Amino acid sequence: MRRFTALHIILFFLLFAFATEGFATSEAMRKYQRNGITVVHVSQAHPFYFMGRDGKPEGMVVDLWNKWSEVTGIPIHFDIAAWRQTISIVLDGRCDVHGGLMITEKRKEQFGFSQPLFTISTAIMARAGEDYDTDSLLDNGIIGLVAGGYPGKILMAEHPYVKIQEYDTPQQVVNALADRQVEGVVMDVPTFHFNNIQREFPVDYEVLSTIAVEEIHAGVRKADTELLAIVDEGFSKISTQERKTIQERWFVMKDKTNNSDYTIYVVGAILILALGVLVHRMIKTPSA
Repeated sequence: MRRFTALHIILFFLLFAFATEGFATSEAMRKYQRNGITVVHVSQAHPFYFMGRDGKPEGMVVDLWNKWSEVTGIPIHFDIAAWRQTISIVLDGRCDVHGGLMITEKRKEQFGFSQPLFTISTAIMARAGEDYDTDSLLDNGIIGLVAGGYPGKILMAEHPYVKIQEYDTPQQVVNALADRQVEGVVMDVPTFHFNNIQREFPVDYEVLSTIAVEEIHAGVRKADTELLAIVDEGFSKISTQERKTIQERWFVMKDKTNNSDYTIYVVGAILILALGVLVHRMIKTPSA
């Protein structure tokens, strides 16, 4: 009889635990639906997050979180900060969620991480048509990179003797490649492409090799387990096709049609048009 009673007590507590967990989650959901959450991201990180001309945040991360807001009914307030500050203002409670960061051993001690939001490929790139492979470029060329950036740290860890030239912004790195100040660059591919197409004359480039593929996650304070569960639940409701549509809007890969090909097509079209006009005039002109 005692065993039967003890079993019932255990079952009762298990059922109570599950019930209260569901209640707490639903209560937390209602709280966030009323008050919203604040998502912080580093500023001017094209094409992931940046301020548009109208002063509103734009980018792939913004679109992804707005979709999350749509499926959860939780309003989002976006905030921006310098990179190191984005970490500290989540940890001290000034913002609820970091919009996207990589997992490191140190961050595991401080953050709870969501399922992967997307992946980023970091690559070594060079001007198209140049007689370089990865080894010859690293042995003989100068590599442009953003000072203090993660791609540069990856490169230098594996190739400590490579010649580098540091710049303050990704756009400066792209310009340096176009202006032949450097022979190659190391950067995540979406950022390179986005900055390249901002140029009046984009540089024709090719990816020589991928040196890293990193997952990007949302991050919350370690103790915010309820919020993390809600974040994950919301992202699980975004379909693969919806994610693909969002990423394709911003993660545009290099078009195989380069600038020289485009020029040839335009010149060819003009010549054909001129030839057509000439033939038309010859037909209309009566013979003597």
